Parts: sequence; structure tokens; C-alpha cells
Amino acid sequence: MWNVDQPYNQPSGDPTYASIPLYIVFSAKRCFGVYFDYAGYIGFDTDIERVGEVNVKVDSEGVRVYVLWGETIKDVVASIYSLFGRFTLPPKWALGYHQCRYSYMSQEEVLKVASTIRSRGIPCDAIWLDIDYMDGYADFTWCVDRFPSPKRMIEELHTMGFRLVTIVDVGLPRREGYHPYHLLAEADGFMEDENGEPFLGVVWPGVCVFPDFVRSEVRARWAGLISDWLAQGVDGVWLDMNEPSIFLQVAKASRELKRLCEHSANTEQPALTLRSLPRLSTVGLDKTERMAPIDAIHTNDSGERVAHSVIHNAYSLLEAWATHDGFKLLNPEGRWFILTRAGFPGIQRYAALWTGDNQADWGQLEMSVPQLLTLSMCGL
Repeated sequence: MWNVDQPYNQPSGDPTYASIPLYIVFSAKRCFGVYFDYAGYIGFDTDIERVGEVNVKVDSEGVRVYVLWGETIKDVVASIYSLFGRFTLPPKWALGYHQCRYSYMSQEEVLKVASTIRSRGIPCDAIWLDIDYMDGYADFTWCVDRFPSPKRMIEELHTMGFRLVTIVDVGLPRREGYHPYHLLAEADGFMEDENGEPFLGVVWPGVCVFPDFVRSEVRARWAGLISDWLAQGVDGVWLDMNEPSIFLQVAKASRELKRLCEHSANTEQPALTLRSLPRLSTVGLDKTERMAPIDAIHTNDSGERVAHSVIHNAYSLLEAWATHDGFKLLNPEGRWFILTRAGFPGIQRYAALWTGDNQADWGQLEMSVPQLLTLSMCGL
């Protein structure tokens, strides 16, 4: 198990966006669950040739193991809920129909969709915005050319009875004058490479840094950014790319850019930059090239350096915690709505989890049923 950006996954046993290192055994005679409290890489081997045997591989020492006994599977599930924590009730509007797609390109288009839904009498409680509302795909910004008056748009949506949910990616562009970047940089608040420099990865905005949510100060600063964003009238947050996923590491991106530039020199394509890479160069890349490196480093509140390899699967949990704190800063007594792509046990206290990118076909629909049932059994 290792959280990874694996869209359109087929049943294969390969890792996907979320990891829940738990298995349940039940029969007429016994019922128990085994949970491995470890956020790094963990492998489960249930070879059909060794019936009744599960081999678990963990690349670390000191892993805490919980054995959850019960007379019935219901008893075991109740123990899982007690251990992981219960899902927090969302606001009532979160339970209705939501309209979302990739992507709405302008304020005018969003309002047209909203008015069309209402004119046709379609029950709908929320409209979602994917990354194209942003200025250059940078979190906590609006593209003023296409969304010239976000305040007016949000007010009109609210008047029509819609809530607004916006996507927030975890990578922050390393740009001069970009407030979120400078706010976290002041606290040395980014994941680092093996040389002690901020780890750089290419994502939608181009070259990005990644918040070190292991530290409470970084989580507090992120919470402040979320609170300020919600204060504009945004109602919910959609956390994406938070495995964390990247398109290329910068060192690899530089080599890729050189290759693309050599190719484009013989074509009529426009000049390429690192910001060209997300849309042009990810096809065919191995999924291990689309993630933060295992030798990246975090720093905890005691100043100790912590390898990314042992907290990777919990990175999204820490981000969801910080995002939740942003909601509570703005409205301490209110409910909140956060949806996350990546996950780990405990995240349900802060966010709902979706099963990731899929396709509109029968195989994907069939896969979704056991996925949702499994998440429910685990309290997520």
C-alpha cells in the first residue's frame, strides 16, 4: 500500500489513492480484524496457494499492530470505528446532488449552468469548480480574465440556492509575489530534498513546493489560507493531488524539457517552458515518477527530521486536518465540507474520501461497489 495517483485503475492489487492497512477474517467460528498503524509502504500477500495465511511486509521497525476481536463482523467493524474515529456529520446541503465537471472555464459559464439547472427544475445543492478558475493554476487565486467578479458570482449562486465548492491542489507554485508561497517560506514550511532544500516538483502551475504538514506551524498557516479563502463565500473545499502527486521531479523535468524543445524546434509548436510539461509530457510515465521521492524529508515540532517514506500515506490526513482547522477558524461552531482524493485511517474525522478518477464503463461501476462498501466498513 502506497498512496499514488493511479487513475482509471482496474482490479489488479496495485496501490491507488488511499491506503487502509487493515484486513478482516471471518467465519462461522471466529471473526477478527488486524490493523497495522503505519503510514509508510506496507505490502499484503494473500497467496491462494497458502490458504489461511497472510504475509505482511513493512519497511520499518516498531510498527504498532491492533488485533480487533468480536463474535460477529459487526462487532469488529464497531471496534474499527472506535479505533479510527467516526465520520463527522457534514452540512445538510452536502447530501444533495452536486454538479461537477472538468472544467468550467468562466464565470459566465458557471452562472449559465446554474440558471439552466434551476429553469429545468433539477434539484441541485452545489456547483464545483476545477482548476481552471485559478490564475495559472495557483491555489487561492482567481483568473480575473475569466472570473472577473468572484464575489458577485458567489452571491448569485447563493441567491439561486447553490453552494460553491472549489478545488485546492497541494502543490504551491514557487512564484515571486505569490502570497501562499511566501507565507510558508517564512516558516521554512516545505518538504525538503536530501540536500535540505525545498523539494521541487512539476504540477499544474509549473515548478511547485509542497507544504510540510508534519509541523503544527505549517498546518496553522495553511489553516489561515483556507479561512481567508472561505471568507470570500466559498462553501466547501475539494483536496486533490494530495498523495502527494507530481508530474515530474524538477531534475527529470529539465531533461524532459530539453527533449521537448529539441522536438518542437522541428515543428510549428510554440516555445516550451516548464509550465508546458504538465499537459504535454505525462503520458506513458511510470507511476513511480509521478510521486514525491521516498527520500524527501519532513521536520517535526521537535526539530527532528522525518523521512517521507514513513509518513507518505498520512500526508493527506495531515493536510485534511489543517484544512479542517481553517473551517473552524472562520466558523468554530459550524459544520464543514471537505472532500479528499488521498486518504488514510482517521481522515474521516476531517474529510470525506472519494475513490478517484474513473471512467463511465461497466467495469468501473462494478469496481465502485466493493470500494464503497470497504470504505464504509472502515469508517471512511
